[in-house]
Amino acid sequence: MKLLIDQNISHRLKARIALAFPETFHVKDLGLTNLPDSVIFDFARQEQFDAVLTLDEDFHNL
Repeated sequence: MKLLIDQNISHRLKARIALAFPETFHVKDLGLTNLPDSVIFDFARQEQFDAVLTLDEDFHNL
């Protein structure tokens, strides 16, 4: 499973999550920090991520 972690979740958790899901990336790793949710969502879809981990309540509307 390919996961993208949003900036509102600490990048420090990436290593732990990657133990179970090796294809885990943080937006910080990909130069997506401080971009609008819609841009991050479109990137994740284009790059075929299976899920975006976020705490944003509005993200599910995308």
